[in-house]
Amino acid sequence: MTFFHESSALFWHTGEGAAWISKAVATANVPQIGAHVWFIHDAHLQDLGGLVSEAELLRAHEMLPASKAREFLFARATLRQLLAVYIQTLPPREICIAMTEHGKPYLPDHPALKFNLSHSHGALALAFSKCEVGIDIEKLRPVPDWQDLATGILSAKARVYIAREPPTKQGAAFLQAFTAREALLKAAGTGFSSLDFPSAFMQHSNAAGIEFLAELPPLTGFTGHVCVLN
Repeated sequence: MTFFHESSALFWHTGEGAAWISKAVATANVPQIGAHVWFIHDAHLQDLGGLVSEAELLRAHEMLPASKAREFLFARATLRQLLAVYIQTLPPREICIAMTEHGKPYLPDHPALKFNLSHSHGALALAFSKCEVGIDIEKLRPVPDWQDLATGILSAKARVYIAREPPTKQGAAFLQAFTAREALLKAAGTGFSSLDFPSAFMQHSNAAGIEFLAELPPLTGFTGHVCVLN
């Protein structure tokens, strides 16, 4: 997989109560349990047109600014490269990626392989599993208006938890809680009004149907979560 450079990393989470395991990036098989998470920071692909579909190219041409289009194409090209590694029988561009009515991507011809992706400020995270999976990352940054943003998307308990953090840490706490929420929503493929968990540092959830909801391993300058459903 020569399209990755030295910033690429592959991690494996095996489930409830487990810790992240670093894996070599040379080979990959669909994990029998848990999920693989790939993180690529400031990477680039050259021949994007040879990797993505015509529909993805057209979608990118409609995006502004140009940096958004490049990030979208990079994410889709990398996703297709990795899907080809896991599927092993198709070149990247020939893999059929469909969308559910709620906008979650899936593989109609390979239903046993579940995946999800998230990109932020030039970084990309992708999750692969045999179960429904969701992933979300955000670049760590100050969020002075986090209370306005949190209203309606985070539970009252979560907002209280964030407010108890020192002011200099509230932005990071909000982003951690937000990525936990988004990972769960993306795994489920449907919407929630708010989630009742106290912090983004939780490594599990007692909610029915959730195998685990875990904070990603330390990523320089970024935070994120992955969620796997039963």
